[in-house]
Amino acid sequence: MAAGDHAPRETKTLQFARFITRNRFWVALFLLFSTLFFAYPIFNTMMHAVGVPLPGPQVRIDTNARALFPDHPYIHAQDKFAKVFGSASLVAIAVTVKDGTIFTPETLGKLKEITRRLDGIGFNSHLEERDALRDELEEENYAAEEAGQKPPHSPKEIRDKLDRAYPPYPVNHNQINAFVHRSTRVIQIEADGALTQEVLMKKVPETAEEAAELRELVRQNPPIIFGRLVSRDEKGALITAGFVTDRLSNLKTYMAVFDHIQQIKYDFEDPACREAGQRSFIGSKLNAVTRLFRTASSRSPGYDIEGCNFQVFVSGLPIQVGWIITHAGEILQYLGLTITVIFGLLWLYFRRWHGVFIPAFAATMTVIWGLGFTGWAGYYFDPLILVIPMIITARAVSHTVQMAERFFEDYEVHLPRIGDPQEAKIYVATIAMGELVVPGTLGIVTDVAGLLVIMVTSIPQMRELAIFGAFWVASIIMTVEILHPILICYLPAPTEHEHFLPNFMVRFTRAIGNAATHPTGKYVIAATTVFLLISSSYIALFHSKIGEATPGTPLLWPDHEFNVATAEIAERFGGVDSMVVYSDGDRPNASADSEPVKAMERFERYLRVNTNLGASISLVPLLRTYWKINHYGDPKWYFVPQHDGTVRAAIFQLQQNGPPGAMRPFMTDDGRKANVQFFYPDHKGETIVFATHFAEKFIEENPLGEVTIRLDMDHAEKDAGFFNLENIADMTYYMFGPLLPSRDHTLNIRIRQDDGSYEHLAAIPAGESLPEWMGEFREGALSDYQDELDSLDEGEVLTWPETLANWEIDDVDAWWESERFGIRAVGVNTKNLIVADMKAVN
Repeated sequence: MAAGDHAPRETKTLQFARFITRNRFWVALFLLFSTLFFAYPIFNTMMHAVGVPLPGPQVRIDTNARALFPDHPYIHAQDKFAKVFGSASLVAIAVTVKDGTIFTPETLGKLKEITRRLDGIGFNSHLEERDALRDELEEENYAAEEAGQKPPHSPKEIRDKLDRAYPPYPVNHNQINAFVHRSTRVIQIEADGALTQEVLMKKVPETAEEAAELRELVRQNPPIIFGRLVSRDEKGALITAGFVTDRLSNLKTYMAVFDHIQQIKYDFEDPACREAGQRSFIGSKLNAVTRLFRTASSRSPGYDIEGCNFQVFVSGLPIQVGWIITHAGEILQYLGLTITVIFGLLWLYFRRWHGVFIPAFAATMTVIWGLGFTGWAGYYFDPLILVIPMIITARAVSHTVQMAERFFEDYEVHLPRIGDPQEAKIYVATIAMGELVVPGTLGIVTDVAGLLVIMVTSIPQMRELAIFGAFWVASIIMTVEILHPILICYLPAPTEHEHFLPNFMVRFTRAIGNAATHPTGKYVIAATTVFLLISSSYIALFHSKIGEATPGTPLLWPDHEFNVATAEIAERFGGVDSMVVYSDGDRPNASADSEPVKAMERFERYLRVNTNLGASISLVPLLRTYWKINHYGDPKWYFVPQHDGTVRAAIFQLQQNGPPGAMRPFMTDDGRKANVQFFYPDHKGETIVFATHFAEKFIEENPLGEVTIRLDMDHAEKDAGFFNLENIADMTYYMFGPLLPSRDHTLNIRIRQDDGSYEHLAAIPAGESLPEWMGEFREGALSDYQDELDSLDEGEVLTWPETLANWEIDDVDAWWESERFGIRAVGVNTKNLIVADMKAVN
């Protein structure tokens, strides 16, 4: 073919495209083997599904509670005290009655049984099967060791296989709270003046008179029992259970918990209440559409139904995850429907099978590369991000459509000139690739950069999403831009060379072009764009809400069963979303003195005034009740005593007169650690901001203890200018902190003076000098780290920073010592603080 007016301009991209089409066999072979490589984890997943597993990776849909935790001081605090006071994975069951009150023998019997079931009674843990599988896996490890080989199963892999085969019910039996539970006790005074703690409900009342006596006893014990565990209108009761967060490590465990609790709801709720919320398949789909055009209600669907008297509402993070997993099938249904619609539209637009088959083939290949990469990388798909692959695949289809569009346009022009359809399709495929490879690649690189921005977060799941999402999008270069011309070369030439364009699209694009090039229209468009940019920026900066904007979860509809339950619990019992503040002293009874207990009391009052606090639970109401009953029930004695010795004596009596561990939800047996739980009706962005702001403000303005030692990140002064270097560093670390080296920290020491004020002392930088005891200090710290690691039970995760496993003297940044207080503090690795109490035996 002679060069002429139709010959394209010779460019590097055209030369690259010509290389691809000329060597299409070898390039296709490379793509084939690459696709087979990425297809292996998918094939292995299918073989696992049919019971013929193969060695190597597979693609998994799974979830893990800890994968959603960021690297944040609040998470570190929760991890530190999880073994002492339990984790934050709470499930709440609210029971309400429409007629009468809950204080009837029948209702109280149901509440007692629900509590027992929530505590794990009736759950089949398959202990014998778990033990048998464990023995089998350990025998394989032993056989490998005897043969001088590496054991095939690590302890974590053994636990994961056990949990997937026979999922546990990881409830924390010490975190069961209900007014009918044996751990709920009331303080009573005997005839001889002795104070005792009696079980609130020793047995299920059999008569209305016994139920009435229990009602009066409940009403005498606000605010924890009457107000939190029993609603003020006496029509509802709250039962809560904590679950071990680190054992919620896979999808099957979540579903085991979810199914067991949903079965409780099914067994005890009135059938009329269940039927009110049930719909047929068609009805559920129609409801999904019509709810877009109506105002959602948070009221239970069975509220006004006759025969629906005993209702059960279930909320909590494990239940939310269970609902998301339950609806994962619907997500896949909608994804399939979306794909069908997309390719139907492609057929209507192109009117050729080339315009449908090539995008479908390229999308399938992109999916194989993306899924295969997650399998080889060891990542899994959380149900929360199942929609992400669909969005990426849509991007692949978009790039394919652009290349197909250019091919058909050029084919319409060049086929009459060339004459031979086979020669024309190869020629046109080459020039189409040469023209689009640069803008297409630029768009893909932009998408990759956008996904990699997610790496700024410290949430493990989001970082994995950034990595596999970036690879998935980058693979479009191979599975679309390079694959498309090769497919064109091997497929039959289109039988119709005229490119079909819908008339409405032609008219629309011409109208847009005329408006954009009109002498007046272009200025109108520019002014409108500037106006929209300024107004949207203003709205985003000053009126947008960060975080969830509604109670419950926005992942589910406002009238979904879960959100209705969350709203019901918030209205009647103060909420299920909690913030826990811990107190940790350096000696026994450090948190049991009058001063810290009084501080807890002021803290609760402060947050109740400044935030929308729903309820709070701490040692304070117990001490008030004790002190009142100690004075024969006189209400004017309902306060916390002032004297340290009196407070300690009260706590000692409460511990001694109750069962072992009765006070452990609020304070450790030695009085060294304590906690306050604050429950809020929702976790909307503004709720979290206000709660954390005022909590931090109160703690900052009300320091406790003789000595306060903190390793604080450096920040700019409050009155620093915008261009101040420290202020610029603040903004930089706020946006990109996880991607940057740890910012400098300062070791701050405050000593309380006789007048109650605190004197700030400076730590000694490591560059000036190091004390002689530093080597011994290091050995002790490393030994403590190893002891903590060795003490972990099955399923527990070491929450200490890995950098403390083997730090050196050169890693020390600053230190401080006080012989008076018997304290040594060392800052290492920029952001780790180690404190040794020299007065302690251990």
